[in-house]
Amino acid sequence: VFNLTDGTSTTVTSFVSSTALGVGTDIFTATGKSYAVASAVDTIQGAVDKIPGSVNCDTTIQISNDTYNERVVIRGKTPSGAYTIKLLGSLSVVDSGTSSGANTNAFPITQTRFNDTSKAWTANAHIGKLLKITGGTGSTQTYPYRIILGNAATYLDLTGVWDTLPTTSGYKILDFATTINNAATQGEVFIAPGQKSVVIQHIAFTGASDAAVWVENGVCQVYGCKFANPNSFNIGIYYTAGSTGEANINYVPSGGPGYCLRVTSSWVNAYHNYFIAGTTSTAALFLESSAGLTVSNPYLKGNYLVGGAQGGLYLYANAMLSGMDNCWITGGSTYGVYLNHGSVAR
Repeated sequence: VFNLTDGTSTTVTSFVSSTALGVGTDIFTATGKSYAVASAVDTIQGAVDKIPGSVNCDTTIQISNDTYNERVVIRGKTPSGAYTIKLLGSLSVVDSGTSSGANTNAFPITQTRFNDTSKAWTANAHIGKLLKITGGTGSTQTYPYRIILGNAATYLDLTGVWDTLPTTSGYKILDFATTINNAATQGEVFIAPGQKSVVIQHIAFTGASDAAVWVENGVCQVYGCKFANPNSFNIGIYYTAGSTGEANINYVPSGGPGYCLRVTSSWVNAYHNYFIAGTTSTAALFLESSAGLTVSNPYLKGNYLVGGAQGGLYLYANAMLSGMDNCWITGGSTYGVYLNHGSVAR
């Protein structure tokens, strides 16, 4: 059973009556929630394989709160229009409430801060979780989520800036409940050459693979995911030559992949991410071009980038940056932004 309003799920455990089902966890804490009851498959790949070759509608694979020790490959699914194929993980609700207002939108000069004076949170207990605006001002903006950088007793500090600043708005603090864990080559999730219109959302990746998400000349948006891959020289999200997409509101903590996001000869925008490079020798965000192909030329906004010797942001071999706003960038003892081999930032 899926709670479509809150993005949670549970397992049907019994048939009670024609109007009631027994479930493993009470995920409906209030009336008025939208829900769906659907047949389940054991693996994410099994669900992907059920999608026909011609995709004629938006298609969402709702993934329950569990750990999946598998590699997922998406290939040969052709949208007939402006449709998407979405892998949607589950989130658990940690806390909720209504902001007391006086919020700020000043990242990175000071802070983008969200206040609730009724709370008494433990300091930094919510680092790396997601804040979602659920009602009131700001709840209908394109990206109503932000990553929590840190917190005190009555406020949360966030990555990026809001398009619409929440005021006395309803909110939830959410944590990742769906995990993919494997050590496969070319990604825990692999987007095959030519595959379009894939969205990967609300999934934590923990396997020691060479990349958590590998986009091979495809189109993919990675939104609101966590990358804690322990292999220090791998990549969180990798777009190979000819790919396009967006990487938004993703969280890579210290000790994760060496490169949080690597973009090779592709156009990939990155908004409101929290990226800490996994080694002292790599960069949080690595842009490169190669072999005369179209150069990397993204737009960056609201990112928190902490890198090693190659800087928070590393532009290599004629890579280009179309623009950058509201970013916090720092490197190791050397560079914040490192331009190498004729790279140009503009």
